[in-house]
Amino acid sequence: MPHFDLHCHPDFKSFLSSEVPSRRLSSWDEIRYKVNFRILRSQASHKQLFDGDVRLAVVPLYALEQPIAAHWAIKLLLGKFSRLVDFNFMDRIGDGTFPYFNLMTSGLGHLASEVKDPGGRKKLNFLSSINDLSADSDTLNIVLSVEGGHNFFGNNAGDSEETLSKLEMFKSGQPWRLFYITLTHLMRSGYCNQAFGMKLINDEAFYPAGKGVSDLGKAFIRKALSSENGQKPILIDIKHMSAVSRMEYYALRKAEFPHIPIMASHMGVTGCSRTNPPLKEAHWDGEKNCMVATYHPYPALSGTKFNSWSINLYDEDITEIAESNGLIGLSLDQRIMGVGKDSPELFSQEEWDSLGFAPTGKPGGKVIKEDDTYMTSRQIARLHLRYLLNNLLHIVKVGRQSVGDQIWDQVCIGSDFDGLIDPIDYCRTSAKFPDLKKGIEKHLPEMASEAGLSLPAPARVLADKIMYKNGLAFLQKHFV
Repeated sequence: MPHFDLHCHPDFKSFLSSEVPSRRLSSWDEIRYKVNFRILRSQASHKQLFDGDVRLAVVPLYALEQPIAAHWAIKLLLGKFSRLVDFNFMDRIGDGTFPYFNLMTSGLGHLASEVKDPGGRKKLNFLSSINDLSADSDTLNIVLSVEGGHNFFGNNAGDSEETLSKLEMFKSGQPWRLFYITLTHLMRSGYCNQAFGMKLINDEAFYPAGKGVSDLGKAFIRKALSSENGQKPILIDIKHMSAVSRMEYYALRKAEFPHIPIMASHMGVTGCSRTNPPLKEAHWDGEKNCMVATYHPYPALSGTKFNSWSINLYDEDITEIAESNGLIGLSLDQRIMGVGKDSPELFSQEEWDSLGFAPTGKPGGKVIKEDDTYMTSRQIARLHLRYLLNNLLHIVKVGRQSVGDQIWDQVCIGSDFDGLIDPIDYCRTSAKFPDLKKGIEKHLPEMASEAGLSLPAPARVLADKIMYKNGLAFLQKHFV
């Protein structure tokens, strides 16, 4: 059985290797470093995708945000560990030389520039419909998406008429068709408030501000989802949207586009209701102009815990997605899955007041801590797999309350590989997808039993669904 990934970036790192297209590394190349710094090493090059028998992948087009490219911490990080980045190119991205739309389309040109591997045997197949899917084992089928509405900003960033005209260029589906658009990303975008997600850089561009979806955001959503004049809808991905922005999007969709499913491309879950997060303490930070929330560790199955940040799905989000016949892609990012130490989260004052969070008592249960136990690398890898399965089983437990066992058809992998993540040790690259499927098949029954869930089919069948069939079936419904 082949594999599917709802969200990976095979072209991103090689694109930054040079401003000059002819000097860039190939997306087929596997970038390695003498220092084992996994965030920078290739995780989903075309070669690694083929090695993992990934036959169908959704690849987001993404223009690196200017504040990220310009920040000293990023330059220090890349300068210390990488000689494979064009720093003049990074400087020019950081100073705004390139409008985001131009940068995104340049990245698309890079991705599409080498449709065959250096040996000429394996090839890429860009789909404008799932009907174009090739079953050839030497073919990687690619569906395009976009991560971040900022990618549609031209020379006049935020100008609604210009932005919507850029979106219109993709609505025809020719020559390139988009499957989904992630409305916002890590920084303030003008479309909606983002969930806080940037730990590395302290810059106001990444601090949440305002509340909910803007007028531009609503106009953009309506145009994306519209099927007027025979155009195909482009789905909206709720990843990175703030909790209030998500709620406002659900209301708009339900009122105007009730037939459109809700997608969440590379997610984890909070493990709790939006009305009762495990809040330990909150205070106002005048320098950041934000509320700072600290959470209790939230123990879960088999010594794991949840990441309670609002960038992840609350139980209410899971229900909305399930009832819309939507799809959830599980990220393979350690942090999103809940691995590691808990950090404070930032909220805008307006959204904090709207959410009404209040401190709670410390949840019971035990969390296995990697740094204070004598765990082998193999044991750590298995612990990380349990974190992934914990997130999966919570989705199932919540989703079953509204759609029954159908929820098993609404989950897949959205790895976020090569999106500057530290992946779970059990599956560090796309090449390890076969091992991941075997691990899910082996350990799912035991953890489902611990969660009080009965499996509706053999674990092998469910693993095939999660690793391929669910993603394919969703595209067969919504990318025709």
